[in-house]
Amino acid sequence: IILNRGDEQNHASNVKADMTDWMMHKKYKEFKELSIHAEAIANQMIEDSIAMITFDCWGAVYRKGDETVIHNHWGNLWSWGYYLEISNDSPPFRFEDTFQSETNDVTSFDIYPEVDDLLIFPSWFKHSVPKMECDGERIMIAGNIQIVRPWHPVLNSSFKYFVPWPTGEL
Repeated sequence: IILNRGDEQNHASNVKADMTDWMMHKKYKEFKELSIHAEAIANQMIEDSIAMITFDCWGAVYRKGDETVIHNHWGNLWSWGYYLEISNDSPPFRFEDTFQSETNDVTSFDIYPEVDDLLIFPSWFKHSVPKMECDGERIMIAGNIQIVRPWHPVLNSSFKYFVPWPTGEL
């Protein structure tokens, strides 16, 4: 599916690689099922269960020279990436500006994903993917998870009725 969609973002996002549109979970059953799985795992990572929903979900294909510039997904609760194909010499997924309590240093932290890995992390973590130097392909699906807000008609279009925020004192 991802390869057939091609580069719908024209390298205009933080992902400087071939990338699908942002709403693949609303168009393809496979993306929706993966999103639901990521939501369930994210819910297990917190103490009290809360209603979560995937806000956006996309696919990407990295080839030689492609990268993802440093960014975060502020405004979401969790972000995730699932790896379908990855070359042995593919660059890492890099968390940027991480604090190392042992040394009081701020450094980067690299993760080398493998096929079938699902990486879930807090959305405000800055991250990147260094430039691909190898000839293989790195194919992955990513998404962002938010807390369900039934009063917000844009964030939760799956709710049938809009319930306006109460006015006056709460």
